[in-house]
Parts: sequence; structure tokens; C-alpha cells
Amino acid sequence: AENKVKLIEETRSKLFEAQTELSDIDAYLNEIQHEETVEENEGSELLKESEQSGKKMEEVLVDKVLALVKERGVGAVGPNGKEQQKEEKKEDLAASLIPVLEVVKVTLEPDSDGGNTKSAVFQVVRNYTFGQLFEDCCRFWDLFPPDFKLANQNGGKWHLELVIEKEAAKTPDTLVIRILPFEEEEVEEVKKNGEGNENDEDNAEEEIAVFDQRKQWPPPLNRKILLRELIIYIAFIIIYIVFIGTQRDTESEYFFSNGLKSIFAEQNYGDFNTHTYNTIGNKEDLTTYIYEVLVPNLFDDTYWNGEEKPINEKGFILNYNKIIGGVQFKQHRVKKTQCQVNTRETQHNASNPLIKRYLVSDCYGLFSQSTASKESYGNVSGIAGFSFIKNPGGETDTGILGYYPSSAFIRNITLTPLTTKEEFLEEVTELLENDWLDSQTRAVLIQFVVYNANFDLNLQLKLFIEVTPAGEYQPRHLQAKAFRIFKFNFDVSLEIFSFFIIVGFLLYYGNTEYTQARTCNRITGSYKPYLLDVWNFIEAFIIISTCWVVGLFAFLFTHNVAYKWTYFRNTYPEMQNYIYIQQRLYDLFAVNIFLLVFKLFKFFPLVPQLGILSRMLSSAAGGLAYFLLMLVVLFIGFVVMANMIFGVQLQEFTRLEKGFVYLYLYLLGNSDYESLKIADRTWGPIFFSIYMVLFVLVMLNVFVAILNDAYDLVNAEEEKKKIVNKTRKQRSWKDYEVLVRRAFANLRKKRKTD
Repeated sequence: AENKVKLIEETRSKLFEAQTELSDIDAYLNEIQHEETVEENEGSELLKESEQSGKKMEEVLVDKVLALVKERGVGAVGPNGKEQQKEEKKEDLAASLIPVLEVVKVTLEPDSDGGNTKSAVFQVVRNYTFGQLFEDCCRFWDLFPPDFKLANQNGGKWHLELVIEKEAAKTPDTLVIRILPFEEEEVEEVKKNGEGNENDEDNAEEEIAVFDQRKQWPPPLNRKILLRELIIYIAFIIIYIVFIGTQRDTESEYFFSNGLKSIFAEQNYGDFNTHTYNTIGNKEDLTTYIYEVLVPNLFDDTYWNGEEKPINEKGFILNYNKIIGGVQFKQHRVKKTQCQVNTRETQHNASNPLIKRYLVSDCYGLFSQSTASKESYGNVSGIAGFSFIKNPGGETDTGILGYYPSSAFIRNITLTPLTTKEEFLEEVTELLENDWLDSQTRAVLIQFVVYNANFDLNLQLKLFIEVTPAGEYQPRHLQAKAFRIFKFNFDVSLEIFSFFIIVGFLLYYGNTEYTQARTCNRITGSYKPYLLDVWNFIEAFIIISTCWVVGLFAFLFTHNVAYKWTYFRNTYPEMQNYIYIQQRLYDLFAVNIFLLVFKLFKFFPLVPQLGILSRMLSSAAGGLAYFLLMLVVLFIGFVVMANMIFGVQLQEFTRLEKGFVYLYLYLLGNSDYESLKIADRTWGPIFFSIYMVLFVLVMLNVFVAILNDAYDLVNAEEEKKKIVNKTRKQRSWKDYEVLVRRAFANLRKKRKTD
């Protein structure tokens, strides 16, 4: 019994302790609940205070604006309630100055092909239209605007010019914005509805206006597509440069041609070694040059000690350059013409009868197609005879006095390892002694081809000398054109591989441009916007020039010269046509590279700083066009003036095209005042002063001013865009409310955890 009593007393004490702990727990829970209630009250009071402060701010701004409106005066009261309309407009103006912001949710729904529905929340500012929202959505989701439309919950189209906050005020609970794939049939349906009911014609026109944004070309900037295009384009440029590198080694060609020029153009000869190729002035100088420079360098048959070289080392120039075939002597001649002066003059003498003297018998003018002579002359049956050869192949030679076709009087002299120097001199001497050069000669060309195995290149060296009607011999720049023989070789893997890669890129870009043209026609109903785009024009030119490159490259591989070429020949090889085509191929390479690099301006909008430069140039295009027109007109006037005043004394102004070049060099600082002053002591200083002041000090500064104004305009537009974007990023009252509620929720969770 005693044990039971003790057990009951212990149990009662434990129950009392448990009840005490439970009461303490209830008290603690009541305190926590009280604290949460106080926090909620404080949060609600804070929100109410923020809303009241916002409303008070709005009321203060409205009162201030209405006060300013009243101070400016209400105006005269007219009939039909005009005073009331003015008051309403003033109140709308006051309300428009208050930045009321909204947050809208936009849903992107998938098309017929399937996909997931996407949604996003956009912050919009006052007077933010559905059109601006649609542009932001397209940039956010990387959409092509012409393929989508902005619709409401019923599938109807939102008018892009409507303001979002006004529509939200009308139906705040039912404002639903969706982006749906656009169907082409909707335009025709709208047009039919407009034609079927005359009363709804205006509504139909408004509906059709929704689709005007689809007719924009080019489409808005898509950075992802433009970046992908840039990567592919850079890959194409790299492969194209690699392909060019396999076709031409400019450094080797330079050393090859410069080595031969050094001995044939710069070697001294004549009395006291004072003459060079460029100082040839008459027939005797040319003859001396042939005997003392040309022939000794063509026949370097002895060593330095006078010993004769073996036959396998003969026929080389500078030890490495093998002469192929022989040397060609070419001449262009003019016809005899009747002089435009009296052919007889009379002289009276008091002691003698009438004496008649001949003044001139025949005249020989400048070379042209009409004055060119084709009659054979000299001992035709012998070596001294010259016959006219028509179209032997080759390009037209351009000189200072005229243009000389490939058809001419030609004599080929064979050079083989067995040909001696004496035999070659005998043939040349017989030509010169039988009046190879006479009064009808207007141009002389001496040319030959050599091969250098170290470079694996061929070179055509051409000595070109014109003869003026005054009898002066004028040597032109010694021409040295390096070329290679294109032969199909499977070992040249990089060359063939890069060639087919370029063909693939050509097909890709051709298909891309064709697709863009079709898309432009589908969107706008015409190809005109596509054709008026400058970048499309440049891309079309690049494609065409690349097709020429591919065609010329294939033609050089299949040319007869490539198949029949041999270094073992006894006659001069006619390589003019082959060299001409190869030079045009290299010219197309240069033009293509320039256009490919120039097209990189198209990708400048990817970098804002570079985009400013491209927009500046496009903005200044109109002003620069008028400026250049005025500049060219004035420039032509000065060119004609210089030709008339200084053309007799200075060779730089003897022709208009030469004067154009030299006056352009004057603009770049390469002026020669002393020559103008020596040519005419009166007009020289006057011409120089007026030209330099007008063009250097005035016109060039106008050019800089036009570009500066365009830059300022574009820069101001960029600053304006930055301000607009900054305004759009401002937070609304609802954003702050969400942040406050989220902060209190996190605080409660933390206390419960503790």
C-alpha cells in the first residue's frame, strides 16, 4: 500500500510538471502569433502609406499642372461646349505627365507544327503601344515579325497603335495578350469583309492596317541570325584567301621580275657608261642598247675567267633563268599621208629665174587604227623582210601616244643551246642594216620568255619603245610579267580542295540570295525593295565575280597552252593570251577580296560603336553626293585650264587624263610649285594659289563638316535611345509591393524556423 501511495504521488508530480510545460508552450505560441499579427499590421500599414503617398504625389502633380494651365489662360468661350473640351484636354495633359506604369504578361503560343507555350512579363511605360510591345517580344523570343501577330483572348488582333495602359483601364481583368503564328488567309478574309459591307469599309481598312508592319523590308535586325551569318562569312573569307595563296606567290614573282629588270633596265652603256634603258632617245641609242646590253645578257656563255661554259649551262640569264624558244622583234608602223601644208614653196631672186624648192614630201602622224600600215617592206624573201601578221595572239599594248594591238610586223629569232652569240648578232645586224627602223616606225617591242626552276615560274620580259612624230624615241616602263602554267595535278590537294569549297560556298550564297528575293516578293509583293538594298547589290556582284574566278580558273586548266606546253621549243612561245587571262584572274582576286572585306560593314550593327559608323556614312550619303558633284565640276575646269596654260611646257598636263591625275596628287600634298612657276611666271603662281585655297582649304573642310554633322546626328539618336531604354527599366508601384510582401514572407519563415 505504501508503494502504491508513493507511485501515485510521483505520477501526480510528473503530471503537474507536464501541465506547467504545456502552459509555457501555449504562452510562447501566443507570443509568436501576436508578433506575426503585429508584423502583418505593420506591412499592411506600410503598403497603405506607400499607396497613399503615391496618390498624394499624383494629386500634387495634378494640382500643379492644373495651376499652370489656369495661369496661362483658358481662352475665349465658343459655342457647342468648346470651353468644356479645352478643360478636358488640359486635364488629360496633366494626367499624361504622371508616369503610370503597367506590367503585362504575354503568351507565345506554338504553331501548327507543335511546340511548347512560352510566357513572359514585360514592363511598359506611359504611352507604350502594342506595336512597341510586339517589337520587344520579337527581339526577346527571336521571332520574325512578318510571321506572327499580336492577338487578344478571342484571337482578335490588337491594333498596334493603341496604348496598353488605356486598354488595361477599360478591361483590367480581361487584358490578355497572345502572340500567334500569322496565316496568309487572314488578309484576304479582311479584304473580303471590307468589300462585302460598305458600312464596315472603314473598319476593314483599320484591320488591314494591322498587316502593314509585315510589308517592311529589310526585316528588323536579328542578332542571332546575323551572328551566324558572320561566322559563315569569315570562314568563306579565310578559305578564299587560302585559295589565292595557292595560286600566286607575290614575293617570288617580285624577286624574279626585279632581278631581270635590274640588268635590262638599269645597266649602263654607251660613252662613259652614262646611258640606261630609260635614256634611249633616238635610233642610234636603241641600236647601241641592243649591241651592248641586250645581246651580252642573252648570251652569258663564259665564266668570270673567260672560259667557255659547257652546253648544258648555256642559254641562261643570271645563271638560273632559262630562255625559252627565242626572241621576238615586233614593230608597229603608220602609213604615208599627204601633209596639210603647201607641198611647194617659191622663191624669187633678182639675178636668177624662178627657183622652186621642195619643202616636205610626205608626213607620218600618230599611230591609230586608221593610220596603221599593213604593207610589207624590206627584203621580204630574206631575213630583213617584214610582213604584217594579223592576230598572233596577245593583249593590246598601252603607250603614251596610243594603243597598239597584237597585230603587227613580227620577226622571231630562234635561241637554242646550240645558237652562238655570233649567229644571233648576224641576224640582228642584218635587220638593222636593212632599215628595220625607218620614218614609218611608231613602236618597237622586243620580248622573250624565261623559266626559273627555283621559283617554278615563267616570266615574259618586254622592252617597249614609242617613236613620236618629232622623231624622239621614248622608252616605256620595262614590263616583266610572271606567270605559271596551270596543269591539273592531284598532288596539289590544298588547291583542289579549296577550289571545290569555294564552289560550295558559291552555291550556298546563291541559294541564300534567291531565297531572300523570293521572301521579299512574298512579303511586299515586289522585288524592288530587294533590288534597292545596297548590300544585296554588293552580294550579287560578289557572287558574279566569284563565278568569273571559277570560270577563268577552269579555263586556264583546260587551255591549249596548258596541254601543249613544253620547255623544249625552237620558236618564241606566244603566251600573250594566256598571260592576259591569268592577269585578269589575279585582278578579280583583288576586286573580290576588297568587296568581301567591304561587306563586313554589314555586320557592324552587332557592335553598337561600329553601328554608329555605318549609320553615319549612310546619313551623310546624300550630302556627300552633292558635294562630290560640285567638286568634280570645279576639278574638270582646273584640269582644262592647266592643259591650256602648262600643256606645252610640262608633260604632266599634255593630256587631260594626265592632268586629272597630277592635280589629284596636288590635293594629297604632292605639288610642284616650281615647275608651274618656270612654265609660266604669271599664271603659275595665280593658278597654284587659287587651286590650293579653293580645294585644300575650302572643299576639304566642307567634306569634313558634312561627316561631322552626320556623326552628331547619329550620336544624338543613340543618346535618345539610351534614355528611352533607361525609362523602360524603371520599377512600378506594383513591383515595390511585390518586393515588400516577399521580404515579410521571408522574415516570417525565418522566425518560425528559429
